[in-house]
Amino acid sequence: MAWNIFISNIPEDMLALKIICELYRLRCQVELVSKRWKCHFDIDKVENVGEKYFECLIYGKLIVIALMTAVFSTVFAVMFREQRRLLSMLKFFKNLREKSEILLTSLHNVRGNAIKLYDAFVDVIGRSLDEKRKRKTTQQVLMEHNIPEIVLQMLA
Repeated sequence: MAWNIFISNIPEDMLALKIICELYRLRCQVELVSKRWKCHFDIDKVENVGEKYFECLIYGKLIVIALMTAVFSTVFAVMFREQRRLLSMLKFFKNLREKSEILLTSLHNVRGNAIKLYDAFVDVIGRSLDEKRKRKTTQQVLMEHNIPEIVLQMLA
């Protein structure tokens, strides 16, 4: 019957109906993100262990995912705002994990390793940029609207 039903708690003065319609096109992104987590963090692969150990593993993985996602969403919003470029979450996670040892050792002596830390993080971001496409993705179309920063971070 070609019905479109949209439910949103965003005030009308914050986003136009057209933008809300575009946002709904991204609704499957939630499933894709959880699929990425499952794939990249092996959240579904746990050996036969005791209940308490299992809980520690799952909570530990979820904490790492939450931290990496928070970093990614902030960097994603900044990169788009400043360079109009999109980051790939999967590439970002992969590259960040590859540079994790350098990042962690640099954090021990931040003053002495600030440049090394900065360079490693810039390398992660540079290697995580999405390839340029001929047509715009739904995400790119949404980013062209004047959307508040908090909503941009939620999109990432």
